[in-house]
Amino acid sequence: MPERCRQKAPLALSEDERETLERWSRRRTTAQALALPSRVVLESAKAQPNGVVVAPLRVVPQALAKWRCRFVERRLVALADQPLSERDPCLSKRTDPKQWAQ
Repeated sequence: MPERCRQKAPLALSEDERETLERWSRRRTTAQALALPSRVVLESAKAQPNGVVVAPLRVVPQALAKWRCRFVERRLVALADQPLSERDPCLSKRTDPKQWAQ
């Protein structure tokens, strides 16, 4: 049977990184696409089991692993440069619903 769990890479935050992540997670004007990954990384840095981290944040373990891995590889840049939306930008420019079917 294949092993399901991989070894987690150590996640140590510098003081500057911790302050930035806390600011991103608390600010009212921060998009949730940035705030949630910031909270995930902050909680992951406490070296708790994944189950303890995902429950209060209401994220799936795969999301936890994705954001943790991205942060370990590229640090703050990995969270800040993610696209905020996957929707088609052309749809928001069209005002007439009849044009949407074209």
